[in-house]
Amino acid sequence: MSNGLIKNDGHRLKRNMARRNLYCFILGDYVRGVFPATISEVTHVKGSDIPFKDFTVAYLKDLIWELREDILSSSNVDLWKVEIEETDNIIKKLENIKTDIQAEFGGVKLSRMTQSINTIFLDNPPVGIHIIVQLPATTGKMKAEDSDEGNENQAKKGKLTQLEQKDAEKIINLIDNLNTIDTNQPIFRVPPLPGDSEYTTIYNRQCYPYFREFIFNDKDFKRYFITGNPGIGKTYFGRLLLITLLKKGKTVLMDHKDFTLYINPKEKMTFRVNTDEYKLFAQDSDTWCIIDEREPQISHDFNVGKLIMVSSPKKELIKDFVKASKCKSMYMPVWEKDEVLDYCELLKIDSITLVMEKFKLCGGIARLIFDPSMNLKCIEKIIERAVTSIDSKILDYQGKTVNDDELTYKLIHIHTNLPSDDEEDPYTDSIYYFASEHVANFCLEKLKKDNNKELRKFMNNAKDISEMGSLHGQLFEMICHVILRSGKDFPVRELPNGHVETKNFGILEEDY
Repeated sequence: MSNGLIKNDGHRLKRNMARRNLYCFILGDYVRGVFPATISEVTHVKGSDIPFKDFTVAYLKDLIWELREDILSSSNVDLWKVEIEETDNIIKKLENIKTDIQAEFGGVKLSRMTQSINTIFLDNPPVGIHIIVQLPATTGKMKAEDSDEGNENQAKKGKLTQLEQKDAEKIINLIDNLNTIDTNQPIFRVPPLPGDSEYTTIYNRQCYPYFREFIFNDKDFKRYFITGNPGIGKTYFGRLLLITLLKKGKTVLMDHKDFTLYINPKEKMTFRVNTDEYKLFAQDSDTWCIIDEREPQISHDFNVGKLIMVSSPKKELIKDFVKASKCKSMYMPVWEKDEVLDYCELLKIDSITLVMEKFKLCGGIARLIFDPSMNLKCIEKIIERAVTSIDSKILDYQGKTVNDDELTYKLIHIHTNLPSDDEEDPYTDSIYYFASEHVANFCLEKLKKDNNKELRKFMNNAKDISEMGSLHGQLFEMICHVILRSGKDFPVRELPNGHVETKNFGILEEDY
């Protein structure tokens, strides 16, 4: 028995003994770069065990194809033997699909499929790149126009690979700079991510620390949904979470509406994933998913891993995510005056007066008030267009998700229960108000003119409905002001003694 075990172990060790370690590069590949193709004493290729002495160029093609099926559609490739160092200059040339391998690197094309590898590489070659893999422009005899189409497709694939590599370089640069980013500071800067052209400055909003600590310390939920008005910093909070998770060494699926990336900070590895791959990676208990303003790629029944979604309350995006039983929903409030002033001070903004005028006009939407290209006239036009498009449906909005940004972004703002000594579960209530007094007056005039009957019905029916209390109260106060300015006679009761007398409060202006 022992001899049998020794014999089997010896066979296994012999099989796994590397005879040639060949480092390869697929010409034009911007994403993965250099990768090894190890030929052992016995190498398993295409379902068969091939002894080293019988390992030929044809088998090497098959081995490389199996290693890189993500890029190669078949083993129909050209192999070039080279001896080059892995320098930045060399890699840059290899990333160009049009590079002449023979002219640039003195490459020798391995055209004899039956030639043994041990006759090509007599020993393990020195450190560097040994094989360049080239995708053929055409396959077999093709017509001239087919050849042109093949070249166009190859060029397109090469260009896409280059663009993906640029995204990968941004993520690797982020990983390399994690130690320089302190997310506990009032403001911090994040290197460009895919879709960015420059650094992003993030203001640490008052709600960020609470959200972050709750998510990382919670043991009861699998999903976390952070919602609120567009343009208030939800995406920036997602980036704060990304930085924090990468610093902890956690693998992250960054699921943005423009791309989906797998990021492994320990191995400095990142690549794009499709929906099927996403579902597989998301099952890893050590992987966190950050979903930003897009429909999730998993169903409401998916209950493994940790999923964080930041999004406006758009029904078509969030309905399946929040349907899950273990989902914690929290509301990010619009910016308050003290946050706006603090931001201006930290970033040394000179035009504080203009910023505060914007704030008074449209409320605490950072995207509008801090955008230098957005002046008061532009914001005024945005509000006017939004008011023109509303009808009585705005009165039914309370606590509901919507299918566009007109109501949430421009007219109605979501407030919430802020942390306090008496508040056990902050940021969980949705409280709706008009964006500003200016917006409220616009909306009231529009409703009075075109939807007077529905407005009266709402005011009568909503007074005892808690979910509608905030908007009802705001409208009630405004309507009272209109009535009091109307010039009619009003009975006035003195509270101490109940005495009633009739008074008139001015000249007739408008009758509600």
